[in-house]
Amino acid sequence: MPNMNDLVEKYWRQIYKLCLFYLRDAQDAEDAAQHVFEVILKKQSQFQGQSDPYTWIYRIAVNTALDLLRRRKIIHWLSLEQTREPRTAVTMDPALEMERRQEEQEKLKQLQTGIARLSAREKEAFYFFYYEQLPQKDIAVIMRTSVSAVESLVHKAVNKIRTV
Repeated sequence: MPNMNDLVEKYWRQIYKLCLFYLRDAQDAEDAAQHVFEVILKKQSQFQGQSDPYTWIYRIAVNTALDLLRRRKIIHWLSLEQTREPRTAVTMDPALEMERRQEEQEKLKQLQTGIARLSAREKEAFYFFYYEQLPQKDIAVIMRTSVSAVESLVHKAVNKIRTV
């Protein structure tokens, strides 16, 4: 396994993007990505080298993001407060026309609503296929499933998102 500095340099951006996809909050995504690399540091001796480190790291990242989402739901339920508004990762350019921003925001809202309707497996397959643009064969390895299962998950995800 490469040394930790090399792993961070090579995978930080991808791990951050993956966490942001799940968490939809820039600060939470950064915290989660940092936690992923802490876990990797602690568990690097457990990496058996039978697969690409990328596969192992992404599995840890997905589990980390899902754990954080579960904790968020529990905290929300216990506090009975409204969920906070997500922080924006990028501030909008004030020069953009208002109509264009509204259209973009509506499209994003529809996409997020559609993604929220996906099962965890569908969301994972959708992310790797459309956001990371990985081949289905690689996604199958990461998700520990068959290529045909990945095809099915991506197809179901797209159909659910389209029906929003």
